[in-house]
Amino acid sequence: MPSIDRDELIAQIKVQAMTVLMFTHSEPQYDLPEPDQMEDIGSFAVVQLTLMLEDLYNVELLEQMVDFKGGSFEDFADFIIERVDTGQGAVPGA
Repeated sequence: MPSIDRDELIAQIKVQAMTVLMFTHSEPQYDLPEPDQMEDIGSFAVVQLTLMLEDLYNVELLEQMVDFKGGSFEDFADFIIERVDTGQGAVPGA
């Protein structure tokens, strides 16, 4: 059983993705479409999202993104859970 609830993590990813979009969009006052996939948020936002999730879950992810082959937020959640469960990417001294 994963140490992180997958549904909760997916919800957290979506909230954080939307937050990044709001802060990086040139016209944040307009209604932004809710992203469904990683590609919906762009590369800069993916980096920002990844850094936010590193802080939240105390795991290094950015350095391991070359191993991420998925495209959905669900795929990204599985990627994170695998690293947390195996201790891969654990932040040293944390």
